[in-house]
Amino acid sequence: PSTRWRRRSVPAVRYRPAVRYDRPQTRPAAPRLREEGRPASGGSARLAGGPGAHVAALVATGDGFAAGGWTGEAGAEALVLRVSPDGVPDADFATRARAALRVPGAARVLALVPGGAGRLVVAGAIRDGAGERAFVARLLPDGRGDPSFGSGGRVPLVRAGDAAAVLALAPDPQGRIVVAGRSGDGAFVARLGRDGAPDAGFAEDGIARVPLARPGRVVAAAIDADGGVAFVARANGVDAPALVARTRPD
Repeated sequence: PSTRWRRRSVPAVRYRPAVRYDRPQTRPAAPRLREEGRPASGGSARLAGGPGAHVAALVATGDGFAAGGWTGEAGAEALVLRVSPDGVPDADFATRARAALRVPGAARVLALVPGGAGRLVVAGAIRDGAGERAFVARLLPDGRGDPSFGSGGRVPLVRAGDAAAVLALAPDPQGRIVVAGRSGDGAFVARLGRDGAPDAGFAEDGIARVPLARPGRVVAAAIDADGGVAFVARANGVDAPALVARTRPD
């Protein structure tokens, strides 16, 4: 038998998402898993930073872990957190670290690594009217800036350019700090001494700008144990290919 279809008008319905992803309303959480992959007791730790806060980097410290990112306010401030092995954030450390890294404009922590003797080396970008500039800082175990590192605990990487950000950090066997990140349409690598001063024996005055095969935006960097750096970038343009570059330790 034939089937007759009756045409009906359907009213238009406008749907609104329950969550706005451009302005997240939840605070960052750090889930912990057992060795077999099941959630540990309690499941996750609620981190500080306020609604809309972001965590971009996480590292084990031997006595828990540390996280870096930025707060959710309009003038985002750098955020560094220490969390104990049982998932308790150190609120005093977070407050002192936020004060130590406070600058005019917005700051973001995109990489961090243990700095020995309970210290943390953190890095990322500062954004203000002059553009985006890379920085490295070292924090004492209580969250204050380390006065023996740079100026008040911070080192601006001026020669990395006005559109630069640190994406990776690693200590080398001599205790120096290898730094890698993006710089405009390319990348950069730097090496700092224990006191934060550029290593004059590395590249040109401690920093090297690395051009890519095609102009693009570096989105990730990884540092080898010997100090070599690999970069992944997205070339500019629609349907542009991914780019990979690697530098030698020198």
